[in-house]
Parts: sequence; C-alpha cells; structure tokens
Amino acid sequence: MILGKKQVIIVRDATQYNEVIDVVPATLKQGVLLVPIMSDGENSLDTFPPNFFDTSCHWEYSQWCFPDSEPSKKFFDESWQLTDEERKVKSAGLMVATLEGSPYYPVAKYFSVVKSCRLAVMRHISEFHRCNFFSLVLFVEPRFLTPYFLQELCHVTGLITDRGMQQDIPFGIMTARSFPALTRLVARSLLFDGLPYQPKEDLFVYQPLADAFNEDRILNRKRASIKAILENCPKGNSWINIYAHGHPDKVFLGEDVICGRRRGELRVPEESKRRFPLCGSGRPCTQGRILEAHLLQTANIFLNTCDGFQLMPGTYDSDYHLGLNLLDSWASALVSTFQVRMGNPGENALFSGLIRAGYSLGEAVRVLNNTLSESFGESGPGFLLFGDPTRVYGSKLSRAVYSLEEKHGSYLEYGGGSSLVEIRVKDGEDLFPNIPDGKDLMWARWSEQDGQGKTGTTTIFIYSYSCLEKKTFNVHLTMFPRKQLERLCQGYRNGEDLAALKVYPPEIKGLMGQFKNSLTALSRSVSRASYSVDAATQVLSRMESVQHIAEDSGRAVLSYILKNSREGVFRLTDRYVDDFLYDKQEVFIGACPFCQAPAEVRRLVHPTQPLERLVVACPLCGLPVDTYPSGLRMTLVGPETVEPGDNQFKLTIENPLAEAIRVQVAACLEKVLGIESVDAIAQITPSFTEIELSAGGSSSITMIMSFASITLPQRYFLKIYILENLKLSHLMKPIYYLWKGKEWGGENGSANLRT
Repeated sequence: MILGKKQVIIVRDATQYNEVIDVVPATLKQGVLLVPIMSDGENSLDTFPPNFFDTSCHWEYSQWCFPDSEPSKKFFDESWQLTDEERKVKSAGLMVATLEGSPYYPVAKYFSVVKSCRLAVMRHISEFHRCNFFSLVLFVEPRFLTPYFLQELCHVTGLITDRGMQQDIPFGIMTARSFPALTRLVARSLLFDGLPYQPKEDLFVYQPLADAFNEDRILNRKRASIKAILENCPKGNSWINIYAHGHPDKVFLGEDVICGRRRGELRVPEESKRRFPLCGSGRPCTQGRILEAHLLQTANIFLNTCDGFQLMPGTYDSDYHLGLNLLDSWASALVSTFQVRMGNPGENALFSGLIRAGYSLGEAVRVLNNTLSESFGESGPGFLLFGDPTRVYGSKLSRAVYSLEEKHGSYLEYGGGSSLVEIRVKDGEDLFPNIPDGKDLMWARWSEQDGQGKTGTTTIFIYSYSCLEKKTFNVHLTMFPRKQLERLCQGYRNGEDLAALKVYPPEIKGLMGQFKNSLTALSRSVSRASYSVDAATQVLSRMESVQHIAEDSGRAVLSYILKNSREGVFRLTDRYVDDFLYDKQEVFIGACPFCQAPAEVRRLVHPTQPLERLVVACPLCGLPVDTYPSGLRMTLVGPETVEPGDNQFKLTIENPLAEAIRVQVAACLEKVLGIESVDAIAQITPSFTEIELSAGGSSSITMIMSFASITLPQRYFLKIYILENLKLSHLMKPIYYLWKGKEWGGENGSANLRT
C-alpha cells in the first residue's frame, strides 16, 4: 500500500520478528515502512480492518517482496499526514522505554526505530528520573501494571503541587495480553496514525446530556444498544466515546453489555483457583445481549466507566479483562479509567474537544487529568493512555485562544468557527465563565504550577460535543462564589440551631423548608458547575435566591423576638439553658461590659448538637451578653440614666472574619410590670436595621430612645438582638428612668420623687 511518499508493507505472520526489525532501518531509507504482525490464533487478524490486507506480503527467509495486487485506495487516503521530516519533528523529545529482561523489548526497539527516538532499558521505573524526555512510551507487561507501579510512574512524569499530583509529562503505555497481540497493537497505532481524522464520524455512547445536542452521532439512554453501536461504530480513524456504568469485565448499556471476555474458546477446570465469572466454567451467561470487546470495530476508544482498565491483580483472570480485550480489537489507542470513580460526561466532551483542536493524544490526556485535579482534587491521574502519546488527530486551527491580562470582569466575544475555546488568564484559579446563553456549553479549568507551588497561567476551556463551531457567545469571567456558598450552607445549619435555642416561630419553619429546598436545587447546580457552563451560571442566580430566603428568615426571627419582648418578658438565655450543659472547665472572670463589675463568662454546650453559647453573668446587670464563640464584637455605649425626650445610644459591631458580612439588628425595650404597652412610653429609632460589614471592619449605629413624660421611674432593659448568618447574639443593657423636678403620683402629689 502507498501512503504519500512512503510505501507500507504489512508483513503477516512474521514469526521471525527480530529479523524483520533488523531490516527496518534500511527500508525506511528507501521510503518503505515494514509493519510486522504476528498471529496467535485463527481469528486474531480480525483485529485489523479487512482492507488493511489488500496489499500485504508474507515473510520468507529474511526477504520481503511486493504483492501482485494494486495498492488499496478504499481505506487509506492517498496522502499520508506525516513526511519523514515531520515524523522526526513530531517525535522530538519522545523516549521509548521498557524494563530490563522484558519480552516486549523487540517491539519497543522496532517502535523506537520507526519513531526515530531513543530507546531506554531500565531495571526499575524510578530510574527514569535520570532521563531527559518530553513524552514517554512505556512497553510493559500487564502483570506489572499494579497500583504501586502506577504510583512510581506518576512520580516520574508528574509534579507535586498544593492541589495534589499534576501530570507534567505526557505518557502512553503499550501493553497486551501476549507478544503477538502487542505486535498487532503497534501495527494499528502506526497505520491508523497515517489516516485522516474525521471528527464528524465520532460516536458518543450513553451521554446523559445528549438530548440537549440533538446530534445523530450520539446514542443516548433510549438509543444505546449493541445493535446501535455496531451500526454506527466509526470504521476510520475516529473515536467512540463511552460514558456508562461498568465493572472490570463489562460495560453496561441498559439491558445490553460490552463483555470483556477474550476471543477464542475458554474452558477453565472447576477445580482451578483462577477467578472467573460463571461463564468461565461453561455455565450460561447471566447478562442479556452482549458484545464481546474484541468485536468492537473502531480505531480509537475513550472509556469513562469504573475500572475500564483495572490494575493488576484484577478482580477476574485476565481472560475477562475488559481493557486488555479492547486492546485486542481494532483499537489503536485506548484512553480509559483504571479505578472506581465518580465521573461526569464533561470529561468525555473535553477530551473530544482537545483532540479536535489539535492536541496530541498524550497532551489531551494530560490536560484532562490536570483539570480533574483542579476541579475535583483528584490526587493522581483519572485516565490512562494506552497508545502513542505523539499522535495528532485534529488541527490547531480548530481552537480559539484568548489571552487576558485582567482577571476580574474580563470580557470577550467568541464568533464561532472553532471546536475549542481557550482563555488564558494569569492567576485565575477561582474564575469561571459566566455565559447567560451557554445552555449547551461545558468548561474546565487548569492552573499550571511549578515545583515550588507558585501558580502561573490559568487556562479555561470552553467546549461542547459538536455544536460549538456554530455558536457565538459572550464570556464574562467571574469569581466563583465559593465562600458565599459555604456561608449559605452554614446559615441553614445556624437556622436549624435556633430550634435548640427555643427561638423557632411557625413563620420560620416554612421559610426554613424553602431554604432547604432551594439549597438542594443549588447543590445540583454546584455539582454540575465544575463542567457545565449553564449550571455555573445558574449558581449565581440561585445563590441570590437562597440569600433572599436567608434574609427573610432572619427578619422573621427578629420580628418574633420583638413582638414577644413588647408583649411580655422575653429572656433568651432562660429559654434554652435547661437543655444545655454548664461547662465548669470553661469559666473565667471578666468585667461586665456595662457596669465594669467582676462577672463570670460561662460556656454552655448542647449535649447532642455542635452548638455552644458564651454567657456573661453579672451580679448587678444580670445576663448582659449571650453570644456564640468567635462571634461578633459588640459594644453598646449610652447613658445609664435617661430622661423624657430623646436619649442617644451608640452600637458598634466589629467583624472578626476575613470576609464581608451582612448583619441584621433589632432593638427593643423590655416590658415591665405595671405597663400595658412599651410602645406607649418609649420609641427606639431604628428598631430594625441591616448593615454591611467589610472584612475585619466595623460599623456603628446611632439609636435614639424617646421616652414619654408619663414613664414610670424604674429600671428598664434595652435589648439588642443581632443575627449574622442566622447566628443569634444578644446584648441587654440596664437603664434607669428617673423623674426630675415634678410631682408624680396622687392628686395632691403625695408621692414626691426627686433625683
């Protein structure tokens, strides 16, 4: 077969593999690429498309010959993508490696010759630290692919940051269940690399978000089946992209299953200690319709399931290993998970967008793994590449790249025509794209770091399955309100704690129900906001709605307190103290904030809830302070004795937190015996207000207390209630009203009170 200026000779049944390798350098100089493959069974050559063998030859006595038939033009394009010069540039910095004594050494040697790159043989994976390379292809037997081996490989190719392990160097693994199967995998990798990529033929299987795109190349939950996959499976150099539930030996497609059983007849003695499912001993299969993995006729597979390629030792014998048997199909590259994980369909779409945008296969997997570390805190790679990391499918012209200097309020316009949008911002770890009309869009973020933990450029990717090229939209980069979200969740817990304080009126019960339902809806948006632009935009609007409910709840609580204080005696501490424990170990002597007399500061602890209160007990003023630990710092300054008319008090609130907060303040005069209505003798302005406090800042409120002349001369209590994120604090200042210079009492002035 002829691929551009290079003629490819597929050497079938190359039993003398080393002899073929020795001739490869000479044939490359003549413009001929020898691709030797070995067979280990009658049907093992079914792992190639039939048209691959329209022009092939058999190896005989260290000689190679051209077949009589004409080169095939049915499967291969007439122009190969890579010339000799391009191949050398593409392989620059690539290192092919294997372990000392590995039976895969001949194949590794052949691959390094074809790629014009170094071949390294090491005794242990840790020795690769001494090598200088920019990408790595590792030939290794499946039995070595253990969690420990992968951990060592990640340390060789990774970089430890404050967010965990980031993948620094692209790498691919070449492995197979047998030596002949490995020769076929390498042959497919080289041959498919010379074919044009057709992104329109990519097939997406079982995507939950498929209904939003309405594309023919997407098999959603209603359409995903064995029959549909076989009918729509791309035959050329395209991808099948699977997102589904899985086990180490199968992938679930509704009632259908992609089975990991290897090709050929399997007969395992019942007394064998090998682990296998029921069908391994001749019993009937317990699944429904199945498609054996080796019959999946596609060149490239992206598998996002649990245990897509389970590390060794696996759950079952390798005869039922899903990943190994996928590598024994038509596959020339496999990107798969290797453990149980909670994935999302955005990972599939991001990988597809990176491939279409001209990223090499290894770089696409590297970016994908690093975005998972950024967004979900995964400590290692989520996906492994089994194949050549230098393969390139799409074109760099298919990506739109924007560089922004400002990270707050940055704005850009995307005019369409690309399959991937990249926005690069310096120090933008907490940014996310706010796109009001971005319903079908997804996004990911990756902040590059050096070995010292310093953050460099942050790249935000915006992508979709296939409709991004037809879209136009505006992007606003917005700080993700992570702290505000945490405060809302804490606010709901604080609201529930009010029940333990016996301050839980019927009005707030309904509001707390709305609070809970709104938080549930918000949590769904937040869980999807790490990859869905629409969900990320919804977070802002839903957070605003939840914030309004929280503020309404605070107003309801303070309204309830004011009403009860005006109508009768309402003492906060007395309402809940019987349900709390008195922590005698946490008692110390301080000064009363009003009379400066020695006072006890007591800590009250709820026996079943993580709820604590700090109460100041003064022998003269009573209980002037009731608050929570690490709460607001409150100071109330004003006269101890008041007169008819206006009396001024100043309340100062300090915010000890490193973030801005909003507090609600209510003030009232407690009703005393002998008075029908407090409002008839005194008015406080303002009786309710809301103020903003900056991070570490303070604010003051001036309160005017107006007394009528008919007020009884006795002691009153000015009560201040403050809610911060539904955390209740209380100040109670005793004040004295004294009648001056006038008679009061009987008709003849028999009661004469003077100061």
